[in-house]
Amino acid sequence: MERQRNKGNEEVQDQRQLLESVIENMPAGIFLARGADLRIVLVNPQYQAFAPRKDMVGRTVEEVWPEIQPWFGDIHREVAASGVPHHAVDQRILLARSHGAPLEERYFTWSTVRVHLPGTGEWGVLTTAWETTDRKRTEEDLRTAGNLLNGVLEGTGSYVAAVGMDWRFLVMNSAYRKILGELFGVEVKVGDHVGELLAHLPEEQAKAVAVWQRALEGESFVVEQEYGAPGRRGFFEIRFSPIRDTQGKLIGATQISVDITRRKRDEEALRASEAKFRAIFEQSAVGMGRVGFADARWIDANAAFCHMLGYSLEEMRATPWPEMTHPEDVDLDLIPFGRMAAGELENYTVEKRFIHKKGQHVWTRLTLSLVRDANGRPEYEIAIIEDIAERKRTEAELRESAEWLRESEARFRGIFENAAVGISLFDRGGKLIQANSTLCDILGYREAELRGRSFDRFTHAEDHEPDLTNYTRLMSGEMGSYTVEKRYIREDGRDVWVRVTRSAQLGPRNLPEYSINIVEDIAARKHAEEERERLLAEVQRSNQDLQQFAYVASHDLQEPLRMVSSYMQLLDRKYQERLDEKGRMYIHYAVDGTIRMQNLIDGLLGYSRISRQKKLSPVDTNAICAAALANLEQAVREAKGQVSVAALPTVNGEPTQLVQLFQNLIGNGLKYRKPEVPPRVHVSAKREEGWWTFAVRDNGIGIDPKHHDRVFQIFQRLHTKEGYPGTGIGLASCMKIVERHGGRIWFESTPGQGSTFYFTLPAAN
Repeated sequence: MERQRNKGNEEVQDQRQLLESVIENMPAGIFLARGADLRIVLVNPQYQAFAPRKDMVGRTVEEVWPEIQPWFGDIHREVAASGVPHHAVDQRILLARSHGAPLEERYFTWSTVRVHLPGTGEWGVLTTAWETTDRKRTEEDLRTAGNLLNGVLEGTGSYVAAVGMDWRFLVMNSAYRKILGELFGVEVKVGDHVGELLAHLPEEQAKAVAVWQRALEGESFVVEQEYGAPGRRGFFEIRFSPIRDTQGKLIGATQISVDITRRKRDEEALRASEAKFRAIFEQSAVGMGRVGFADARWIDANAAFCHMLGYSLEEMRATPWPEMTHPEDVDLDLIPFGRMAAGELENYTVEKRFIHKKGQHVWTRLTLSLVRDANGRPEYEIAIIEDIAERKRTEAELRESAEWLRESEARFRGIFENAAVGISLFDRGGKLIQANSTLCDILGYREAELRGRSFDRFTHAEDHEPDLTNYTRLMSGEMGSYTVEKRYIREDGRDVWVRVTRSAQLGPRNLPEYSINIVEDIAARKHAEEERERLLAEVQRSNQDLQQFAYVASHDLQEPLRMVSSYMQLLDRKYQERLDEKGRMYIHYAVDGTIRMQNLIDGLLGYSRISRQKKLSPVDTNAICAAALANLEQAVREAKGQVSVAALPTVNGEPTQLVQLFQNLIGNGLKYRKPEVPPRVHVSAKREEGWWTFAVRDNGIGIDPKHHDRVFQIFQRLHTKEGYPGTGIGLASCMKIVERHGGRIWFESTPGQGSTFYFTLPAAN
């Protein structure tokens, strides 16, 4: 029995040693407690490592872990009593690392079971525990990192995805899934194959596969591409990067995409805007340029500006603008330029003179605007340059005109107040606005009494209607001016004849607004006209008496002369043999006297008839001259003379008188000839405006200058009747005929060389 007992003890001992060995070498922490107060009898090093007390054996559970009482002890007593195991996974426990150390958050996975203690007949409690604090914290870190990564992926604003080497998605954010749905109408999830995703859009699929292929081959790159189904396309900037493990092995690739559709549209709009600006810049009719602030040089200048100043673009860029500005105008531009360069001024306008390449000044108007860079700093200014030389000239002319107008107004005021004629202004209704002192004197009123009165108030009743009718037409614009002679009624009641010239003055709408009226006192002229009419009537009566006298004289005087002449000639024939030489000479004198008396009477009769009024009509002077030469045919033959006639015009005249005119002048050229020299007479004419000037030139004896003032006087003879017979009436008749036709007659003569008689006659219409 003893042997058996010893053997049993040995087996128990072996089992105990085996158990202790197992517990000692377990990777988990283990302790064994027994007894009613649950004192620890066994603890392995692994448990000892994370227990707060190192002297656990022999102490109760409560003594070892006072921090977690009473629940830890309660669980162990409950397991000991009931035999129901207790398990906890990653339980959070506030526990010190060592006795007296501060509490900290620790995690444990543990279990407690009731075990039978061999050879004792007792039950114990075996607790197995693993501290999972590090693992828990790693998991927490991983969860935090995951949450952070997810937050980054979701909050980045980009479209993010990762693909493994099998071309299947490893990860993607919601924005990536959403944009693929919007662009391609597909739903995508982790695990989907990239190459199969866009099978319904072959072109888009080919582009996607090509770029993923490059990324999965280990290439890092950035592309800008347009993707999407028709009608749902967009531009994207896509950054591909390979994924490698810790050994550098390629395990996939990532894609981070940014939607740049708006940027692309903005870039296209910007390019279009730049193209439009460039077109405007280059083709603008006004000068345009850009100026840098650093050196005040032109960055750019359009053709209009270069042409304006005569420089090439290269010359413009090489010259700071102050050097091509008039010295007096530099500060006008330089001061605001400095403020703009400092960012204090956004725009300004200045008028100044540039200096043309050839040296002349060019007036311009500059409008300058500040352009800032992306950081808001002043970068350059844009200048719009207008050539205002013409405007400046116009302004100068306007200033001169204004000055001239002021002077003119002063002169007009002086003329208005001091004019020798009456001047007044009437409104559209014919009421007087203003009158000068002369008009007041003509009417006998003060200006204040006339102002506001209608002109019919001081117009003679018989003269009112014609003037009012014309004034209405004047103020309606039908005529610009008119003149009327009428009678005004003076303040004292007397009539005064006046000549009124009214002119309409136009307003801004080009319609008559008022009239300027010039009033001349023509009372003296009217009196003179009446006196002239009276005298003309007396002259006409006298002319009629003279014409009657001439007729009577020509008839009554010639009859006795013919009788005297006839009887003297009869006496000469019958008593010729009885009369001596002296008697016959007396009879010759008597007959010759009666003949000359008859010629004189005929001349006077012809002279008197010239004054009779006869209507002028177109006359061919070629025919007139031919008629005169026919009458002079015998005289030309006797004088052995020659008369030449150039082509003559048609004039307004009276044929009979013109024949007498040509006949007298040509006849004188034949009569007053030099002895032994055949006479030569030439007739010609030339046009001078509305008149023809005729010339009758001869080669005769000429006229002594001392007799020039007597040539055209009636009865004035320059030679004796024995040398050159005549009555002294011929040239006087010529003057009267020419003056009757409205012309004039004169002559040029050199004694011994001949004379030229000129006269003018009106050209025929």
